[in-house]
Amino acid sequence: MKDVRVVLSPNAAEIYTKLKESDEKLDKSILNSFSKKGF
Repeated sequence: MKDVRVVLSPNAAEIYTKLKESDEKLDKSILNSFSKKGF
């Protein structure tokens, strides 16, 4: 779904970068919470 919005957007590169950055932050916070719980 993200890809469609990026393609339709005039400033696609900027939005894609923001999406990628937010995804990476989410991944890191999820990994951190899992490692704290000992999974």
